[in-house]
Formats: sequence, structure tokens, C-alpha cells
Amino acid sequence: PDGSRITFFGNKPGYPSRIYVVPASGGAVRQVTNGEGGPGGETDASFSPDGQSLVYGVQMADQTVSGQKFGLGIRNLISNQVTPLAGSPDSK
Repeated sequence: PDGSRITFFGNKPGYPSRIYVVPASGGAVRQVTNGEGGPGGETDASFSPDGQSLVYGVQMADQTVSGQKFGLGIRNLISNQVTPLAGSPDSK
């Protein structure tokens, strides 16, 4: 929110996408997801207003199969705790 960090998603060929954060001024890239959301990977992250969390999309099924299921997750960037939102894997 303050413009000091950039979030993006990407993947290596043959692997699901992951979410990353990098300082806007340059520096080390930090991978912040590790596939907790599902086999399809994580995409499209946005910072919370206070900058302490990311909300992101989760692809819960193989990207090549029609009828994909999608969900949302929130990762606290301080504690690394993941909270799935309703309709997401492991949500109650």
C-alpha cells in the first residue's frame, strides 16, 4: 500500500505458480507461498491496507481441466499464517 514492495506470481515450467514479494527499490525476492492452497498454485495477490497480509487466488484443480475450482487465501507476512476464506481448501 505504501509502494515499498511489489507482489507478483510466477512459475517454473511444469510447476504450479507461487506468490513472491520484492522491494520496489530492488533486492532479494521472497517466495511467500509454497503450494498450501492446492495443486494449481496461487495467483493474483494484493496487499491488505496495512501491508501486513496478502490476499491471493488459489487454483484448487489442474489448470488444464475444465470445471476448475478457485478459492482465496490470506497470508500474514509477519507470522506466515495462512487463512483460507470460505469456499477455499480447508475452510470451515
